Amino acid sequence: MIRDEITFFTETNKKQDSTLSIWWDTLKAYLRGRIISYASFKKKSTNEYTAKLESELKELKTSYSQSSDRSTLNKIINTKYELNKIYHKRAEYALFRIKQSYWEMGEKTGRLLTYRLKQQNCSKCIASIPMANIAVTASLR
Repeated sequence: MIRDEITFFTETNKKQDSTLSIWWDTLKAYLRGRIISYASFKKKSTNEYTAKLESELKELKTSYSQSSDRSTLNKIINTKYELNKIYHKRAEYALFRIKQSYWEMGEKTGRLLTYRLKQQNCSKCIASIPMANIAVTASLR
């Protein structure tokens, strides 16, 4: 796809019309836009396919609960397998993004580290101390 887009861009925009640096920046901006549109299309189609599989699985489960048919059970298993593949890819991508964020942050104390430390500190905080005698609480104030 990228090769075709570069070919289309070079045929449409000749280098003689502008300087090489402007042509290169324009090509990068054009490719970035095409890649973003392609990625959003893929994400949208994957989300639609996932929603379709989830609704299909729900229907198959209701039909299987009414009549315990072996073919319906096989369809349920296949549908769950397809959904698990999609969920597995999403989890892999999320882990990749987390690793990338840690790598980019490096030794710096960035927002990610600050967020993690804040979560740890909040988990150690004591929200309230129950008092057995209310009179003791009033005298402590």
